[in-house]
Amino acid sequence: MENFCSALDDCGPEDMGFLGPVFTWCNKRGGLDMVHERLDKGVCNLQWRNIFLDATASHLEFWKSNHRPLLLDIVRRARKTENRYSGRYRLFHFEECWAEQKECEGIIRETWSGGNDGDGLSGVVADVRRCSDRLQR
Repeated sequence: MENFCSALDDCGPEDMGFLGPVFTWCNKRGGLDMVHERLDKGVCNLQWRNIFLDATASHLEFWKSNHRPLLLDIVRRARKTENRYSGRYRLFHFEECWAEQKECEGIIRETWSGGNDGDGLSGVVADVRRCSDRLQR
């Protein structure tokens, strides 16, 4: 347990919060002897959270155990961007035909050759966001 706590300290994680019931453990006793606690938690560090902005941890129902299972949903959802013509928000998606237009090709090349704002996947995510912002102007 000491090594686990040390690893948590080294990584600097924070509690992700949760959806569902508050308690994740029950001693399965009756009456005044029943105890409920939140023992199980989803944790992440800031770099991970910046990549998976919409990630959630859910406490599911007890099933053959005195611990609730945790469900980590990391499905990435597209960012909503404001349409400059209608003022409405819409989801951004890249159209392949944009790459054939000289102006768009320049924006794409400039964005991806300018270096990124982070290491690994977080840098790629930052480049995609910057590119989508510039393409929508």
